[in-house]
Amino acid sequence: MGEFARQHRIGAVINATRIVAIANKVSGGEYEAVSWRDGRLKVMVPAGPKLYYLKLKEAEVVSRINQELGEDKVTKLVLRGY
Repeated sequence: MGEFARQHRIGAVINATRIVAIANKVSGGEYEAVSWRDGRLKVMVPAGPKLYYLKLKEAEVVSRINQELGEDKVTKLVLRGY
């Protein structure tokens, strides 16, 4: 089972899932985190003022997420408007 887990990056998937869940908890409904990989958290946010606001507050949001995680896993938000 250990080799299978390594080959299929199951640990990485579990870690990404945890990070996305915590980011969504921190969001308070302002955005929806959908994926994480290599420090980049992909976030869906309504286009317009909320998207612009989140761009301005990116460093603060990243800091809050990392604080909740207890480690610096998120380095950048990749914002996508809908």
